[in-house]
Formats: sequence, C-alpha cells, structure tokens
Amino acid sequence: MIACGCALLPWVLAGCKNNPGTGYNGVIDANSVFSVTSTAYFSSVRVLPFGSLGNTVITGVDLQQAPPYSLTDFAKAQIEALGQRTGQYLSPALTGVVTTMPYTCATGSGTIDWDDADADNAFSTGDTFTFTFNNCAVQDLSSVFTYNGQMTMTQFNLAGDPQGNPSGGWQMSAAFGFTDLSVTDGSKARVYNGGFDFSSTSPQGAIETITITGQSLAGVANNATDTLKDFSVSEIYDRAKTFSYTNLQVNATLDSAAYGALTIKTVSPFSGAASFNPSTGAMLITASDKSSVNMTVDSAVNITLTVDANGDGITDSTHDTVWSVLQGS
Repeated sequence: MIACGCALLPWVLAGCKNNPGTGYNGVIDANSVFSVTSTAYFSSVRVLPFGSLGNTVITGVDLQQAPPYSLTDFAKAQIEALGQRTGQYLSPALTGVVTTMPYTCATGSGTIDWDDADADNAFSTGDTFTFTFNNCAVQDLSSVFTYNGQMTMTQFNLAGDPQGNPSGGWQMSAAFGFTDLSVTDGSKARVYNGGFDFSSTSPQGAIETITITGQSLAGVANNATDTLKDFSVSEIYDRAKTFSYTNLQVNATLDSAAYGALTIKTVSPFSGAASFNPSTGAMLITASDKSSVNMTVDSAVNITLTVDANGDGITDSTHDTVWSVLQGS
C-alpha cells in the first residue's frame, strides 16, 4: 500500500512523510497539490500573469531570467509615463470635452483620451484616461508585448517624479479598469476584464510600499478563465541597498478553471531577494470542499506542502519540494 502516492509522481523531487492516510480525497490531495499550489500562489502574487514564472516580486527586476508578464507593472508604468507628459498637453478647459493624445507603440497604434473633468488643464484626481490599443507593440525588458482592447485609469494621483528624480520620493495611485484587454507575447496570450486599485509610496525613493486591491479581475488564456476576487496584494520593496522585499502578503479568492474556487490566505508574510523566489513565508490554500494545503517556504530553494485532503483538520500527506517544481507545475 502506498502511503501517500509519491511513487505515482515521478516528477516530484522529494517524497512524502508523516502521512496517516491515503492522501487522496479532495480537490487538493497528493495528486493535485503541486499544480494547485503553483496555480494559487503565482496567480495571486503575480495577479494573473502568463509566461515564465521566474520572479514573484511585484515590481522588482529579475536579474536571472525574463519575468512573467505583469499587468500591475504595466499599470504602474502608465502612471509614471503620464507624470512625464504633464504640461505637454492642454485640454480645451471645457468640462466634458476630451483631448486625444498619442500612445507610443513600436508598431501598431494607440491613443489616450483625456477627459479633464475639472477643466483645470492638468492631470488630476477627477480626470479619466481611456487607453485604446490596436496591435500596439510595447518593449518591456527583453520581451515585446502586443496590446489590443481598452484600459481606463481614474482617481489618478502622482506626487514626485519616480522616473526623473526617484531619490526625491513619490506617492502614486490610480484605479484601473480593463475591457477585453488582450496582451500577446509570441504564442502566449491573455485577455483581461475587470480591474484593480494600485498604489505605490516611497518617501525617499528607497523603501517602496506597494498595494493592489480589487473586487474582480478575470484572465482568459488557452480558452480557460481564472478570476481573482476580493483580492489584496502588498509588499515592501527595498530599492536602494539590499534589493529585497519583505512583508509580501496576498489574500484572495481564485476562481480557477482547473480547481474551482480556491481561498488564498497569507499565514506568514513572504520575504526574499528581489531576483529570487521567497526564502520565508507561508500560505494556506483551501478548496470549496475544505481540502487544503499549507505552503511553508523553508528557504529560497525548499518548500514544504502539508495536505489535508478531506478537510478534517488532520494532515494526510506532507511533501518536500523546491521552487523549480512549482514553477514547472
């Protein structure tokens, strides 16, 4: 009799231990635990990415490999870019009149419709920005992403200049909405609908606090839809000295095409070096049938997954694994 089924999982780098049961009962069990954990962790921490799963930091640059596509990174870049455009365009100073600005694309085209709601000839909190993309190719590090569809930005706020004078500090925030926003990278693609609120604060340009919250964000890839609901992601990122992140927390419900509703709760905040996966932290992932896995990060390499396959509060299987397994699951 196989205690927890590890002999049936040749791609698992390490075995199970301390198993009082069969390990096979629920949505989350010894068969599915690696794929479920990978889906829940990366979908929530990276806010529905696609592509490589090489880097879990929201805004950090991965020095080892190209990071997966990040919709939140793209959204943040639009706040910064509008800050650089301040003063380049003037509205007609008439409420309800929209000014159209060009969006820079390597190929294809894009526009930004600016509704200067308070008619103050300045980008301000009450204004609405509507981005429209038509096969708009945008360079992002080593990748080129092609955009189609629409994105809106409201509640715009930017104090400071994070691009031109980062050491002076900044405070930025905006609410983003997505309508059939298609993002393509070669053969990989995802279509987004929904939205989130984004904020970033750095008093002196060194320690950055980032928060992302939203009620619903759906991403369609390979004809499968995953939806984050009632989600909150936050971290503190040291940009100056250690290039590390601390207090990375995520709480959300993920309606997964593969596993149904998964409740994701940070048990202990994650932390690590910016170009690597976390070295500490823990997350509890619970399925609709009450089966669950507790993901405990032991180091920048090793992870322990503890499975309750039938929701009775008793551990059914324990799995020692490594980040590379989750990234490939």
